Amino acid sequence: MKKLLAIAILATTALFTVSCGDDDDTQVKGSLSISGIPANATLTLGETLSVNNITISAEDGIATFGVSVNGGAETSLLGEDFVAGSTTYTINATLGTSTLTAGNITLVFTLTDTDGDTATFTHTLVLSNVPIVSVTGLITGTVNWSASNIYQLNGKVVVDEGATLNIAAGTIIKGAEGEGSLASALVVARGGTLNISGTATAPVIFTSVQDNIQPGQVSGSNLDKTDNGLWGGLIVLGSGRISNGAGDTFGQIEGIPADEIFGRYGYGDSDADGKPTNFQSPMQTASSGTMTYFSIRHGGALIGAGNEINGLTLGGVGSGTTINYVEVVANFDDGIEPFGGAVNISNALVWSQGDDAYDCDESYDGTITNFICISGDESDHGFEVDGPKRSTHNDGVAKFRNGTFKGSQVSTDGEYGDFRVAAQVNIDGLYAFNFQLGKDFEIDDDDARWIGTNPISSMTNITINTSDALTSVFNNTDTDGTAWGTPSDFATIVTSAPSTGLADATEFAGWTFADAKGELDDF
Repeated sequence: MKKLLAIAILATTALFTVSCGDDDDTQVKGSLSISGIPANATLTLGETLSVNNITISAEDGIATFGVSVNGGAETSLLGEDFVAGSTTYTINATLGTSTLTAGNITLVFTLTDTDGDTATFTHTLVLSNVPIVSVTGLITGTVNWSASNIYQLNGKVVVDEGATLNIAAGTIIKGAEGEGSLASALVVARGGTLNISGTATAPVIFTSVQDNIQPGQVSGSNLDKTDNGLWGGLIVLGSGRISNGAGDTFGQIEGIPADEIFGRYGYGDSDADGKPTNFQSPMQTASSGTMTYFSIRHGGALIGAGNEINGLTLGGVGSGTTINYVEVVANFDDGIEPFGGAVNISNALVWSQGDDAYDCDESYDGTITNFICISGDESDHGFEVDGPKRSTHNDGVAKFRNGTFKGSQVSTDGEYGDFRVAAQVNIDGLYAFNFQLGKDFEIDDDDARWIGTNPISSMTNITINTSDALTSVFNNTDTDGTAWGTPSDFATIVTSAPSTGLADATEFAGWTFADAKGELDDF
């Protein structure tokens, strides 16, 4: 018999087997089961769906099966055709949402057998007050996304070579769950263009399908800084110069399986994203687009052992691309990671990343200005920089100007920075505070680029708020023992916040998740 309910679930088939306790209070796996209900789903407010084949079973016989909505009274889902004591039963229901309001809905399904044993299954439904547009596969031509819809990424959505995706202010994009080849992400292939036109009052937000955020909101209410790995992230690929040690060929970007051609990046002949000699077709631009006021949240899905997607990945992205006002929150891996290229980034904030906030590789030659790192409970370094891999492009220097790092008092790692593999980096203006005692900057390679008559790497205007000594903060692991020179020449220890040298946190007010959650109060 079909029942009419004032609730909704997505008509997706999945099997979830649950266990209950027997008479001696041990768990007997498979004695009760519920199938046909996904763990979470999104739906547009007012829609009605026909959901078929919700199947329940209990070896000792079914007594009751019902659902509660947001902790309310339980409604029975057993129809008139149910025979008491049956061991299996299939429910078909017409499910509507007209009595609900937009937001996060929690449905708890409870199965009880004739012995009184119970099992529950919790489903999270996000009801949207605008239509949800499902997006899959290649984007070709010119496509416009607007704030009148929510866009759901299913798997890898790729802005193809020669295509342009324009995302209007206030638009929300949600990535579906999945790992490995099923991990969702928005990928801009070489020769593709992404224009994000967020504003200080209407940012563009990339988040998970589990997020109950609605258009017009800066943040939802059900996810926080600890919710990571729920989808993939944003990957932008260009044809700028890289140094990957692979014989001056293109790279295959981290987070995309090696057999996917759209994951190629670099192999260009200039920092302005010059056309590589082996490009697939004549179509090539000097820019991957203009991206302003956008926030990337709760990403970093696993695609393989030790291989996760960064919040914002930039592969060979050239200096013609504009990236301004970007936030990355609760990414399981790194926050922002350029691989080569020379794109400049201004007004960047990374909060509660699982690994490094700013990770630069393959002779990245751009400048990151007015940057903030707010470490979380699992965060590793604020900086991690690797140098060139000794191919043609060896002169890139990762440059940082005027930033603030807030450390974590509980993170197992939680270091200031790690400079590896002949790192080439120039940092001018950094204030760091709230780091645990004993945390440091490290040089983890024998090729010291910090010394000599004309050193490639340098630091100036560095202020550390700690009771550690400078010689402890700047820990030299280089074999020659002199890589840092004299720390007092470029850094100062203080015990209170300085009046100058901080990142300008006002640039992140009003539009970021960090500001909405009060994380900028210390800045």
